[in-house]
Amino acid sequence: MNSLYTVSQVAKETGVTIKTLHHYQTIKLLLPSKIGENGYRYYSEADIKLLQEILLYRTMGFSLHDINGLLSTEGYSTRIQRLEHQLTILNASIEKTQGMIKTINASLLAERKEQNMKHQEMFEHVDKQDDSIYRTMQNITILLSKPFTLVFFVLGIAMTIAYARALIIDTPIFGAGTEGNIVSVIFLILGISCSIVSGYNLFFVKTKDMLNTLNQKYRVK
Repeated sequence: MNSLYTVSQVAKETGVTIKTLHHYQTIKLLLPSKIGENGYRYYSEADIKLLQEILLYRTMGFSLHDINGLLSTEGYSTRIQRLEHQLTILNASIEKTQGMIKTINASLLAERKEQNMKHQEMFEHVDKQDDSIYRTMQNITILLSKPFTLVFFVLGIAMTIAYARALIIDTPIFGAGTEGNIVSVIFLILGISCSIVSGYNLFFVKTKDMLNTLNQKYRVK
């Protein structure tokens, strides 16, 4: 039988406060495996492992919101995948830190010898561009994409209905005759295409996953 631990036991053995465990449950980040008839919450060994992963991500600077989104992503559904992801982040961080240490040591040596370094060497392993503004603009664009997509979806439906109705009752919007019919058919096709494309982006593309993917790209360098 798998062992179960009370909130107090988990807090005592891991050093995480009871208040933190309660908060994680409230935001559905870490749910207890069992709630007894007396209202006591019980955590399994798997829950404790997940708690470790959550705290590792927190130590790396991830927000609880980002962690929650990451845990619901298909590519991070197993403990091994999450641990490998964390290891990748830390290795990248170590490599970046080692490069910065090398640049700083070279700069210190040059200063102590009262020498000037080559400018190219001075700026090795240093971030030369502030991505925060660009990333913020991308996040805003993603967040605003849903309302704009909804507008195009409604517009596409309206065009489809209007031009289909015009063709059915043989009163083309652009006038009678072959040319009017051709133009109406073109706009009908545009309306259907607009509805399909915008409908897919509106109902099947998850904004949260897009934001997580974008922010992870900037986080791991």
